[in-house]
Amino acid sequence: MNNKTILIVDDEEKNIKLLKGMLMSEKYHLAGASSGDEALNMVPDISPDLILLDDAGD
Repeated sequence: MNNKTILIVDDEEKNIKLLKGMLMSEKYHLAGASSGDEALNMVPDISPDLILLDDAGD
C-alpha cells in the first residue's frame, strides 16, 4: 500500500509542526506550507492526496 501525501497549510509554523507530529505515526508523507501561494507551487511536485488548510480569519 502506498503512503498517502498530506499537505498542511498554515501561516503559523507551530500549527504545522503540531499536525505533523500528530500524523507522523500514521506513516503519511507530510509536507507543510506557510501560505496559499507556497502550497499552490508545491502541488504539482508532490500531488497531495489531502490538503489541510487553516481558517483565514480576520
